[in-house]
Amino acid sequence: MMNDSEQQIVNLIAAKPTIIVSEICKSTGLTPAVVNRMLISLRQRDIITRVGAKKNGHWEVVSNNQE
Repeated sequence: MMNDSEQQIVNLIAAKPTIIVSEICKSTGLTPAVVNRMLISLRQRDIITRVGAKKNGHWEVVSNNQE
């Protein structure tokens, strides 16, 4: 189950797959440490995945359900 902040991050990624952490921080008001922790959690739960290299890759939403 995703909390509101995690759902907001998933929605941002769905809208802009090339989004970077600093843009997520500006949109959500969260700190970079919190955003990175949530991204790791979302990746571990197979909700999002990173495709390509760190610099020129993009995010993909694998599962957007809130189970």
